[in-house]
Amino acid sequence: MSLGKNSPGPVVIPHEEQKQQLRGMGSVVVFRLSQRTTGHTWWKESYVGGKKQADVVIQELEEVDAADSSSLRSYLSESGYVTVREWQRAIEDQMGKLVTGVLYRIELSNH
Repeated sequence: MSLGKNSPGPVVIPHEEQKQQLRGMGSVVVFRLSQRTTGHTWWKESYVGGKKQADVVIQELEEVDAADSSSLRSYLSESGYVTVREWQRAIEDQMGKLVTGVLYRIELSNH
């Protein structure tokens, strides 16, 4: 399959909690610092190398302030984390601090 100019590249899901959510429930909501392309693509486990795990569809949800617990709470059940604070810690670990970013839903694709 050839990817066009605006086709989304693979998405990396580095956090184990979120990998388990995607594998177990078929979808996961993730936080990104900036916007990315959406649509059909595939996911991998690491930024460097990493083999294809499965086909997915990426949907942009909304811009949120990760420091505002209420902005993440609506999506907590799809995040792979047990508490909002746990999710915020994962964001802090990755970004260095709680920042404004974009939430995306990643769903396993059936094709």
